[in-house]
Amino acid sequence: MKKFSALCNALTALGFSLLLAAAPALARENVVLVLDASGSMWGQIDGRSKVEIGREAVGHLLDNWNAEHGLGLMAYGHNRRGDCADIELLIAPGPPDIASFRRTVNGLNARGMTPLSAAVQRAAEALKSSEQKATVILVSDGEENCGLDPCQIGKQLAAEGIDFTAHVIGFDLNDATREAGLRCLAENTGGLYFRADDAASLSQSLGALAALATAPVRPGGTAELDAPASAVEAGLLTLRYRGPAARGDYIALVNADGFERAHAWVRPGEETGELSIRLPAGAGNHVLRYVGVLNDPSTLAEQPLELVPAEALIDAPESVMQGSVVVVRVRGPVGDGNHWIAIAPAGAAIGEYLRWELLSAAEQSLELLAPSEPGEYEVRFVLDGADVPLVARPLRVSPAEILISGPVQVQAGDRFSVRAVGPKHNEFWITIVEAEAGEGEFRSWSMLEVGRDDYELTAPNAPGQYELRYQLVNPLRVMARQPIQVLPATVSWDGPGSVRAGEHFLFTVKGPIGEGSYLTLVPAGSPPGHYEAWQWTQASAEYQWLAPEQAGAWELRYMLGDGSVLAGTPVRVVDP
Repeated sequence: MKKFSALCNALTALGFSLLLAAAPALARENVVLVLDASGSMWGQIDGRSKVEIGREAVGHLLDNWNAEHGLGLMAYGHNRRGDCADIELLIAPGPPDIASFRRTVNGLNARGMTPLSAAVQRAAEALKSSEQKATVILVSDGEENCGLDPCQIGKQLAAEGIDFTAHVIGFDLNDATREAGLRCLAENTGGLYFRADDAASLSQSLGALAALATAPVRPGGTAELDAPASAVEAGLLTLRYRGPAARGDYIALVNADGFERAHAWVRPGEETGELSIRLPAGAGNHVLRYVGVLNDPSTLAEQPLELVPAEALIDAPESVMQGSVVVVRVRGPVGDGNHWIAIAPAGAAIGEYLRWELLSAAEQSLELLAPSEPGEYEVRFVLDGADVPLVARPLRVSPAEILISGPVQVQAGDRFSVRAVGPKHNEFWITIVEAEAGEGEFRSWSMLEVGRDDYELTAPNAPGQYELRYQLVNPLRVMARQPIQVLPATVSWDGPGSVRAGEHFLFTVKGPIGEGSYLTLVPAGSPPGHYEAWQWTQASAEYQWLAPEQAGAWELRYMLGDGSVLAGTPVRVVDP
């Protein structure tokens, strides 16, 4: 599913709000290609950026363009970040210079917002000025983020009487509401809506709509379909067909409301053959249709198809502790790897979940983390595109024993051990903070790991009253706490008061061994941040030094991790 989002974004980010002018059989048409060059186009599909995929798709369109029809280019999001007015007509509709057109497309840099609805408005106005009927072909993943509604824009343009058609390709959509808005935009302007889930179907969709926009319509036509009377939802249906196999022909699955839910493209010139359609989730009565986009009427054959419910099983515990590992065993349809197992609050909408994992086999065992909050939940088997779970099993999450323990007193800047008992994963961590600090505050901290109870923290450099906290991150809440006092740090020194220049000498030092603390030997009177010879503080308290070659007054300093001087002792360097 991400493939289409990418490709849509590829044609979205590179912007394919493709405006292909649609023309009557013998009239020349002006076509405007509207490209999405928003920042999301740098997302990847199968290791390739959507920008790259979009350029390639436009390249295929240019390779097959009928020069009798004008072609223009509009892009949005290609100049500035965060600017919904970043829409530009780069090439006015007219006889295209293919090489120049290709260079312009390849030079677009995805960086900004996604004002796809406003871009359609601008393209419609540009086509209106030509006083010729035109078609807009918009390729988008539906990620409009500039406040307009594509469906309302379609209604508005239709009400204004602008003579153009907007065909729409929805690319890798995973949101039924956004898909409905794009479909509405197409329908309100008399256009077609295609859903594309990968690069191949995107290219085929563009080719079909380009043909529809520029090629003459053929009257009549017949076809035949040979498919079973029923099939399991979310499965793979294989059927045979006979038909004209012209450019843009496809076989669609349509539900009882006339909503196209899936389709497969017929290979041009292959008048008889076999193809497969990935069926959607959702049982009920449907119709298979052979559609010739250049035929009038376009439906050349129909056959009823009943989608029957799929079956799945979930084996999971009835009750677990908060934050623990939940072992789930499942059996059910796999599809293309887009069905998933989720843990969600009981009764939550299909898109609301806390943990999830894609399914990769008909039978498999999964490990999911239990929610961090106690309560009533469900383990769900969800089919890609479904409105309700295929199977749901109740899961009660009980409170776990949670405690944090450490020393009552520590020295400022010192490392100390802390024991944490309770849920262990990346939504829980421990920290030391001021006693009055808010629940989201932290200083030294450590994320909790499964199978580990003992951790180390560094005491703050400022003495005072603090707390050790066992912290839940989402939502922010302190699960357990313990007071701890941070005492002023002390340092003891034992070493020679004077040393000979260039000779080795030993110094015994005891002080806080905190993160980033170190010893340095500097000329007396040096500013706090200055250091020369230095060593990290260690648990063993004896350090070996090499005396400087320069005789004079020096100082051995104990530095804390924040760069402050905790203590110092004089060392005189004398000539050999």
